[in-house]
Amino acid sequence: PLKQADFERLIASILGDEEGAAQIAPLLYRETEGNPAFAFEALKGLVEAHALTEKGGAWVPTVSWHNLTATLPRSLREAYRRRLRVLPAEALELLPVAALLGVEFNYQELLRCTSQAETNTLQGLDELLAYNVLRPTHGRRQGQFAFASPQVRRHIVQELSFGRRKKLHR
Repeated sequence: PLKQADFERLIASILGDEEGAAQIAPLLYRETEGNPAFAFEALKGLVEAHALTEKGGAWVPTVSWHNLTATLPRSLREAYRRRLRVLPAEALELLPVAALLGVEFNYQELLRCTSQAETNTLQGLDELLAYNVLRPTHGRRQGQFAFASPQVRRHIVQELSFGRRKKLHR
């Protein structure tokens, strides 16, 4: 992740409009945790939704900057979906379980709550670590993990249907 000032300069350079960037960059920074890849995907989603259009060498909103921020969460959800869609099956199956366990959890909790065999759980965990969705927590006992981005975890939880959430909470 970038520092906020660097992030805001990046958004200004992408948009080609410092005034517009000053209005949207703080929200974008908060929602993406300064991750340039997510910011780029969110802006790309706004272009695809025709909420941003190119005009005179700059990207400008088709509505006011204030109203554009209402479109941003939808754009970010799409960015998160695209990032997670590439994960292998074992990793995708573990994600909702891990997300419901919290920002941090331990391996034994994950194993207890999943319906996967231990070998599949280990494989899925390795994939989530390799794709930087999860990270080992340092300074704690071995087998502790955390979501690399609490925003991704929040997205996963929000995407769960009531029935799926209830089934996983058992």
